Amino acid sequence: MRVLSIFVAMLSLCFGNNSFSGTLTNTTATLNGSVNPGGIAATAWFEWGLGSRLDQTTTPVSLGSGVNAALFTNTLAGLTPGLAYNFRVVASNSVGTITRGVSSALLAPTFLLIGANPLTNIWGTAYVEPGATATGFPVSLAAGRAHTAVLRAGNTVAVWGDNSLKQTNSPVSATNLIAIAAGQNHVVAARANGTVVAWGENTSGQTNVVSAATNVVAVAAGESFCLALRTNGTVIGWGDSFYAQTNPPAGTTNISAIAAGQRHCLALRNFGTIIAWGYNGFGQTNVPTAATSVKAIAAGSGHSLALNADGSVLVWGLNSYFQTNLPPIVTNVVAIAAGFYHSLALRADGTVVAWGAGTNNTGATPHFGQSVVPLSATNVIAIAAGYYHSLAMRADGSLIAWGAGTTSSGSFPNFGQVIIPSGLEAISAALFTSGTVNTNLTGSYPINYTVTNAFGGVATASRIAFVTTPPASPILVSSSTLQGGLFQFNFTNAAPINFIVLAATNVTLPTSNWTVLGSATVISPGVYQFTDVQATNFPHRFYQVRSP
Repeated sequence: MRVLSIFVAMLSLCFGNNSFSGTLTNTTATLNGSVNPGGIAATAWFEWGLGSRLDQTTTPVSLGSGVNAALFTNTLAGLTPGLAYNFRVVASNSVGTITRGVSSALLAPTFLLIGANPLTNIWGTAYVEPGATATGFPVSLAAGRAHTAVLRAGNTVAVWGDNSLKQTNSPVSATNLIAIAAGQNHVVAARANGTVVAWGENTSGQTNVVSAATNVVAVAAGESFCLALRTNGTVIGWGDSFYAQTNPPAGTTNISAIAAGQRHCLALRNFGTIIAWGYNGFGQTNVPTAATSVKAIAAGSGHSLALNADGSVLVWGLNSYFQTNLPPIVTNVVAIAAGFYHSLALRADGTVVAWGAGTNNTGATPHFGQSVVPLSATNVIAIAAGYYHSLAMRADGSLIAWGAGTTSSGSFPNFGQVIIPSGLEAISAALFTSGTVNTNLTGSYPINYTVTNAFGGVATASRIAFVTTPPASPILVSSSTLQGGLFQFNFTNAAPINFIVLAATNVTLPTSNWTVLGSATVISPGVYQFTDVQATNFPHRFYQVRSP
C-alpha cells in the first residue's frame, strides 16, 4: 500500500495533506483518500480506469468545510484480475477550484493452479503440493532511443532492444518497482519504498541517483538526465544540466506529474497549470496561456503536449515534421505520449492517433512508420512513444509496437525494440501457502494461496485436497519356508499403496520397537509378496504389515 501527500497552496482553496491509498483483491478495489478542504466547502472523488485512461469517476463525496484532513473511501467492483488500473484523487470546492493528485497503479495478479482442483490424495501416501503460478499483464510502458521497457505486474521491469550501453540489463536492485521511464540510452525506476534505481548510459551522470531522491512516486527521463517527483510535490533532477534541465525553477511545487523531453522539462501542478524549463530553442517551454485546466503532459525532442480536462490537446514547440500540427480527429483524448519527432493520442473509444515524423516508412531517419498506427491498435488503454517507435497496450493486456526496430540487425535503428518478447505476464513472487494435509485421516483439506505486489494488489486462490478412505486390512493368502531358511508370504489388497513389513520376536512389543524389514513387492495387481532373508536367524518371528 502506498500513501501520497499532495500540497496545494491557493487563495481560494488549500488541499493540504491530500493523500490516497488503494488495495485490490481479486475483483474488488478499495480506494481511500483524504483531502483538507481548507475552510471552504469541498467535495472529492476518484478518477480511475484501465491502464492510463483515468476516464471513469466515482460518486463525489461531500467533505464539509473543515481545516483538517477529511477521509473518504470508495469501492470498485467487477474488476478483472491481472489487469492494471490507475486512479487518483480529485477534489473541488464551492468556488470551482479543481485539483488532481498523482496517479497510482493498482493491479491484483491472477492465479493458475497447477494440477487438479479438487485433488485426490491416496490415504497413507505423502501429499505433494503441485503449486501455483501467478500472472498479471503489464502495468505501464516506456520507450527510449532504441529500447523498450515494460513495468510488470510483479513490480519488476522487462527491457529489450539496443543494449550497447547496458540499458537492457536491469540491476538486481530493480525490484518492487512502481514507475519507470526511458531516456535516450538509460532507464530510471521508482521503488515502492520511495528510492530510485537507474542504469544504462552514464556519460552525464544520469544513472548516478542523487541522495535527495527519496519519497519518490514518479520518474521521467530525458536525453541524458532524470527527474523524480517526491511525495511533497517537489521535483529533483540529476545528469546533464547544460540547459539547466535538472534545475526546476523556484515555485515548482504542488506537482502531480512530470515529463522530460530531449533537453527540456514539464511539471504539472495539481490545479491544472504547467511549469516548463530547460532548452527553449524551439519554444517548447513557452506554455500556452490556454493551458489552465491540464490533466496530463508529455515532452518530445523539441515539442510539448498537454491534455486538457475536456479531452482536447495542446501542442507547441518544434514543428520540423509537423509534430505540432494537431490532426482534427484528436478529440475525446484520454492519454498522450511524445516521441522524438512524433506524438500519440489515445481517444476514449480506444483508438490511437499519431502525427509528426514516421507517417511513412521510408526507412530513412526519421521516417520509420512510427506514426502509421496498425489496424490491430483497438481497445487500447495505454500508449508510449520512443525516438522512432510507438507502443500500445490493449484492454486484454496484449502489447502492440510499430516503427523502427522490426528486426534485431544491431544497425541503427533496428535493435528489435518493437519485437515483443514472450513471458511478460509471468510473476516471480512468493506464493504464500497455508493449510496442511493429514494423509492418515480421511477428509477434505483446504490449501490457500496468496500473492501480493507493491501496487496494493492481493490475489487469493484455494484448492481442496481430498484424502481417500484407508484401504481394507491386507489378507494373507500363503506362506512358506524356502530353501536356506528364508521365509516368504503373500497377501492381497486392492489399493495400490506401499506396504511396510515389520518383525519382532515378542508380539506384545509396541510397534515402535518392531524392526522395519522393508517394503513388500507387488507381484501382480493387488498381490504383494515379502521374503524375510533373515528368518533363519530366529527360532520364531512375528510379522506386521503396515501402510504407510
